[in-house]
This record gives sequence, C-alpha cells and structure tokens, in this order.
Amino acid sequence: MQNSQMQTVLSDRFLVCGLGNLGQHCVAALANFGVRVRAIERTIPSGWDVPDLPAMLEQVIQGDFCRSSILQQAGIADCRAILLLAGDDRINLKAALAARLLNPAVRLVVRSNRPHLNDLLARQFGNFVAFEPSRLSAMAFALAALQDQTIGAFEINGVAYRVRQRSLQADDPWLGDIPANLNNRSRLILGRWTGSLPLPPDSLFYGSSIMEPLRLGDWVAYVEMRRGGRWHEWEATATLHPTRPMLTTAPRSTPRWQLLRSLQQAARSLLHRSRLLQIALIYAGAVLGLLLLGTVILRHYSPYRDWFDAFCNTALLLLGGYADLFGDPAQSSAVPRWLRLFGFSLTVVGTGLVGVLYALLTERLLSLRLRFSPSRPRLPDKDHVLVVGMGQVGQQIARLLLQSGQSVAGLTRQGLDDNTLGDLPLMVGKLPDTLDRVELERAKSIVFATDDEIANLEMALMVRQASLSTGLVIRTFDRAFSDTLVGLLPDAQVLCAYALAAEAFAGAAFGENILSLYRWGRTTMLVAEYRIEPGDTLVDLLLAEFACGYGAVPLLHERVGRKALADGELDFPCLDRHLRSGDRLVVLASIEGLRRIERGELAPRSWCVRLHSASPQADFEGANAIARITGCSLAHARSLFQRLPTLVEAGEPPTVCAMYEYQARSLVASLRQRLVDAEALCWATDLG
Repeated sequence: MQNSQMQTVLSDRFLVCGLGNLGQHCVAALANFGVRVRAIERTIPSGWDVPDLPAMLEQVIQGDFCRSSILQQAGIADCRAILLLAGDDRINLKAALAARLLNPAVRLVVRSNRPHLNDLLARQFGNFVAFEPSRLSAMAFALAALQDQTIGAFEINGVAYRVRQRSLQADDPWLGDIPANLNNRSRLILGRWTGSLPLPPDSLFYGSSIMEPLRLGDWVAYVEMRRGGRWHEWEATATLHPTRPMLTTAPRSTPRWQLLRSLQQAARSLLHRSRLLQIALIYAGAVLGLLLLGTVILRHYSPYRDWFDAFCNTALLLLGGYADLFGDPAQSSAVPRWLRLFGFSLTVVGTGLVGVLYALLTERLLSLRLRFSPSRPRLPDKDHVLVVGMGQVGQQIARLLLQSGQSVAGLTRQGLDDNTLGDLPLMVGKLPDTLDRVELERAKSIVFATDDEIANLEMALMVRQASLSTGLVIRTFDRAFSDTLVGLLPDAQVLCAYALAAEAFAGAAFGENILSLYRWGRTTMLVAEYRIEPGDTLVDLLLAEFACGYGAVPLLHERVGRKALADGELDFPCLDRHLRSGDRLVVLASIEGLRRIERGELAPRSWCVRLHSASPQADFEGANAIARITGCSLAHARSLFQRLPTLVEAGEPPTVCAMYEYQARSLVASLRQRLVDAEALCWATDLG
C-alpha cells in the first residue's frame, strides 16, 4: 500500500495472465478498485463467464505469457503487479521468472500449489506471494458446513481467532448490555442488527447500533481469540462451573482389596482386547498343568526316578521331542503303551502352543507394521458432515472439519490411500448413485465439493427431495451460475470457489498479505496484513479514525522493532493509538474496505462533542480522556475546561474537532464516567 498522492499513472496498471475462470474473476475484483487492467491469454474465448469482462480490460493480448516479448508488449515495465493464474504451476513459475527479469519492482502474485518452493521464491525475489485457490476457499466451505454460530476462523502470530454471530434469546446474559461494553481482552464486538443481515456486513463496524442496549431478537457478531487453550465463552463456563482442584495433601493408603480389584479389572480389560491372547493364555495354562502332571508321572516310572530328569523329559515332549525319547524301537517296546500315548499327547499339545505363540508374535509385528495404514472407521450414525468429492478441495475441507472435532464422512468415486485421512470414514462408489446408500436425513450438512458444478447441482436437488432438514453447501465456479442456484435453493449455501479466491488475489496485488478469508452472508471478508511505509496516508492516523473511516477492524497492531506478544498477553489494539511508519497492522475488512484503504477514501467525520459542565475534580481525568480519544495535546484539552460550555477542539490552530460517531459517543461515555456533562452532536441534525 502506498501513498495515493505519490502514485503515478503507470503504477495504477495491473497485468492478469490467464483468463480462465479464476482470471476473469480476478479482473472483476481489480476493476472494483478502479485501476487499469490488461490481460494476456493464449486463446481468446468466444464467450466470457464474467459478464461485461471486455469493458473491464484496457487491452487483451493473445499469446504465451511465458515469453518475454509478449510480457513486454503487455507493458510489464509499467505494471504495479502481475497476476499469473494459469492452471499449470510450471507455466506460472516460468512466467514469474521472466517478469522479474523485465521489471525487478513488479509485484508477483502467482497461482501455485508448491508451498515449499513458494517460500523459497518469496525469500529470493521479495515482493512475491503465491496462493492455491482451493486452499483459500476450503476454510469457507468448512465453516459453512458446520451450520453453527462460527462464520470465520484464522490465526495471527500463532493465536487462533474466530468470528461468530448469535441471536439473543430470553435467557441470554447479554440482554440489556451495550455491545461496546462487552469488549474485553479476548472479545471484540463487530456489530449488532435486527432481522436480516445488512449488506454489506462491514457497514455494521463501529456503527451507532453498538452503542445502544441489546434487545430480545437482536443479532450480535463478534471476533474472539483463543487464550490459554480456551475460547472466551468456555472460560466463562469454567468460571461458573469450576472443576474440582486436585488434592495437594498426602494421599491416603489404598486398601489391599481395592488394589486386587484394580488388577483384576486391568487383566479383564487386557483379555478383552485380543481374542488371540485369550487363546494363548488358555494354552499356556494347559501346558503348565501337563508339565506338572507329566513330571509326576515320569518321576514314578522307573527309568526316570529323578525329579529333574522327569521335568526335562516332560519339557522335551512338549517341545516336540517325542522321537528323542521313544524313537528307538528297542527301547520304546519296553515302555507301556499308555505312557507312549501320553507322551504323544504332550507333543501334540506343545506343538499347538508353539503355533499359537508364533501367531501372537506375528499379529504384534503386523500391527506395528500397519500402524500407519489402519482400517477406516465406520460411517457416523448422525450429526455428521458428508463431504461429496474427495479431490484436493474435498480433502482439505474434511481435514479442517476433523481438526475442529466435527464428525465427518467422505463420499468419493475413487478410494483414497490409507495414509490419506486415515481416520476419515469413506464410502466409495459411483456418483450420484451412491447417495442412495447414505442415510441423508441423519447428516448435519452435506458439502458437494466435486469439480463438476452440474453434478453438484444434481446431487443437491436429489438431497433436497429426500431430506428437508439437512444443510447444503454447494461448490460452483461461475458467479452467475451461483446467483441462479441461490434463487433455486434459497436455503442452501452456494459458494463460488473462484470468486472467493479472486478477492484474495486482488487484495494481494496491491501489496497486502492476505492471511485468510471467509464468507459472511453474501460478502467475502478478508484478513489482511499491512506494513505501513514512510509517506503512507495511514501515518499519524488514530486507529479509531482508521477503523471508522475505512470500515475495517484492527485485530493486531505492532510497533516497529517490537516482537509480537505471546499467547495470553496478546490483546485487541486500543483505538487511541497512532499509526507510525514501519508498524504492522492486521485488519478484518471486505474487498470494498481494502479498496477504500488503497485509495485513501476516508468517510467524512460528521460528529463533535459539546462540554457543558464538569465537577472541580474532573479537569485532569477529563482532559486525559479528550487527549487520548481525539489525539490533541494534553495542554489544549485542559484549556477546554477553562471555558465551559464549549465544543471540543483540536489541531493548530484549534478548530472544532470533527469525529466519527463511534469516537464521539465513546468520548461522551468516558467523560460522563469522570463526572463531566457532555453530549455527542451530529453536524447535520444538531448543529445544522
């Protein structure tokens, strides 16, 4: 992001290479920023998936964008960024190398599925970012499949964040509270509304509605961070219902009968785990009994009067040594037949024991060898998410759902390797015929994630006819087709994968680092990272002015040279901070919000604060509040209390301080806590 006054005409040009479905959506997303876009395509299609696409393009050049001559013809030397969006990673990376040689300053935004190579190129080239569209959109599909209050999830500095929305019921503890007062170290209120979600949702950010008490039926959206391994709501539950602490005193001695009972239970548990182990123990007991019996019998037979000889000969028979004792006909004829028959029985039983021991050892070795390729579990009975289509996107969706603790089942045309999602129940068969064998009505939701959007539609219609309660999430690749499906299946969540990814590619083209994205209603929300540069339009802005003026929510603000705080110490940034050159800022915004930030289009400030009176002890704390929230000097803020009543002023020379409504109302609330009588005024209605 650069200073809008320093941008030249040439820096406002972008080059898109590859006008497939993703490329066309990227052109549309860039066009929303009001920039000039050129494109290179090997074969110009006869029709476009995005309506009016030619009108969004300054020029379309036909040719191979891996060739330097084609890139030069497209004006690569004058471009601010180039987006390489072919479906082949090799082509994109070759073109990236050629573009870097022709323009060392151009920003490279590459479609690539090679994470390790992407990291190496980013360190080598600089000003380089690469995405895989399927991975960008997988989180949005997984969140839609959960069918719960969570609408977004991401990580910053290794700390987990999630965005949630909830409807207030009669027993909700938030009823009557002012949303802005619910903010704390782990939670930040984004907005509140009644009825349907306003469009765009970011219009709720820092609006007047979060300064009014909550009522029954209101909706509240908030972002919270996971602190100490728990979410804020879980912490509240743990506080209300604390777990019993472990005893720190010396433990009492355990009765002997309890120890014996514990050993008995452990032995039973061990026996129930393996049928083969049970057989082995039975054989071992039988052999031990035969060993004792044989020793006694042979001891009383005259040739083996010694106990040790009797024991050794019995063991020899059990190990298959019948021929060693009774193999000589001359000697064996003198031995009674019953004794020879008894010896033969010992040999048979002993041979069986050896076989069982071999089987037990083989089972143990095979279980160790096949530990990393176990058999897949059975399909869940109910409340599971069914992912149809286990390609790259389907696997990523299933992996995210499993990580969240949600029970998942997969449905695919071809099986997966045992080492791929080995803990995922999987049904293999021809689609959509296999759907008939799945109990759809018991599923929580179904995600149709195949690469064929028509097949996804067909299966969604089949499910809707069979079940009216199961949630549907449909993957498409065409925005117009998605809009049509929304009208056909209004209760389904239809997500255009390329439209989701295109907004991340477009945001990255302007220099932002896109950390994550999710879908909120019909708007794509982005988590973007900024590095504030010298001369930037953001320098010296208050975070409150940034948040209210651009409609973006600051999630993290780091001063230059300071490391991020560890988990447990990280807080949402205070809005009274000033932005400085070199700062790192992570924000939550829509693509429209990023466009406003890029172009420096702050919303007009239309509010101010009037001071009526103050208690004698309120001057100092009241002046501190004014200086902190408005950014004026402390000396000037103190001077305001010498001429009450007055409007809050700031600047040099002092003028009436124009604020955003959220700022003005926050200042009034802070002043009233300090016994200062103040009110927020709107220029148009109260002072017009």
